[in-house]
Amino acid sequence: MRYLTLIFLLLFTLSLFADDDKGKEVDFVSANEVVLDGEYLVNSLNWMLVEKYFDDSDFAAAIEILERIISLDPSDIEAYSTLSWLLISEEREEEALKVYTKMVEKNKDSAAANFEMGFYYYRLNDLEKAKPWMKKSFELFFEPPKIYIYGSILEALGEDEELKAFWEEMAKRYPENEFIQQKLSD
Repeated sequence: MRYLTLIFLLLFTLSLFADDDKGKEVDFVSANEVVLDGEYLVNSLNWMLVEKYFDDSDFAAAIEILERIISLDPSDIEAYSTLSWLLISEEREEEALKVYTKMVEKNKDSAAANFEMGFYYYRLNDLEKAKPWMKKSFELFFEPPKIYIYGSILEALGEDEELKAFWEEMAKRYPENEFIQQKLSD
């Protein structure tokens, strides 16, 4: 597999300097663009491997590649989330929580990282622990599909005043949203 990857990389590199179908030379790119493209290529290849290992049910190999992706790019929230989900499905809850914890430590100001940590607790029905993560996520960036989860947490915890204030704020941000308008009239 390693040789196949190297061959692919070589062919890709050669294609950068190849002629197009009209016989014109392809424009050369700067060294910085090549480095960025190289990083993108490595990341893309790693994700392709993860998908292949998922398809083959080789979860140990998928976990290894996901750990590699995270080591190369500690801001890749999807890699942390996918790794955690895979660990949970392998009944390795403690390891999954460590991955989520590392994710938010490395990405404190990421709405997505905070949402994922909150959603982890939400799935466990630990709404008290889910709430602060969801709240921070929405303080960083509001996203309509995800606001419903935070609203349901506040509702389930019986935090009526905070829930009302939340839906009022959402109605200001999304005045055409019928669901939010319905929640305000409830």
